[in-house]
Amino acid sequence: MSGAAGEKFHKDTIITHRCDSYKSLTETSQIQSGIRTVKYGGDGKGVEIKYRIFASKIDKILLAKTDRGVCSIIIGADEELLYGSLQKQFPHATLTESAGMQPEIDSINHYLDGGLLDMPVDICGTEFQVKVWTAINAIPYGETKSYSELAEEIGMPTAYRAVANACGANPVPLIIPCHRVVGKNGSLGGYGPGIDKKKFLLELEKKNKDSNKGN
Repeated sequence: MSGAAGEKFHKDTIITHRCDSYKSLTETSQIQSGIRTVKYGGDGKGVEIKYRIFASKIDKILLAKTDRGVCSIIIGADEELLYGSLQKQFPHATLTESAGMQPEIDSINHYLDGGLLDMPVDICGTEFQVKVWTAINAIPYGETKSYSELAEEIGMPTAYRAVANACGANPVPLIIPCHRVVGKNGSLGGYGPGIDKKKFLLELEKKNKDSNKGN
């Protein structure tokens, strides 16, 4: 994708792990190539977050971003509830409704039409959550892994329930594709935006897997 019809983004460029305070922005550590932890508060204090709500194939989507990347994607039918959820995530941030973010919106809609999705994110999580989200990022388009397989990958084979909780805490579904994580027996398991949406996304990717190979 390129330009307004689908600018090429890179979700690997910024995945931030927030803790302590904004005073420690220069204190970084590397989890793996392209994914880093940055120590600063996760409640949005001192940060302006721009957001926009738009209609999509799966429901209304609230897309929010800082100047570093997308910090939240919330899916649902009620715009007041979407905004309320954003307020709960970032109670001390300055939330500003924006008429912009069209390249990001176009990218999401392109994905929901069967394309790929890749854009920078600016999210917060514990060290464990970031490890899980990193492992989820590595699941190829159109494929799935079980919670127990992810637990094995991060070196904590008995922590599959904690892995499921980390999936549920993912603040940017669609970009970090937690819908690709399923039960060991192939069952869909849980999904914050709704099981019907998880089923839609898995079927969408299965249908378009071959056409996206090599992209």
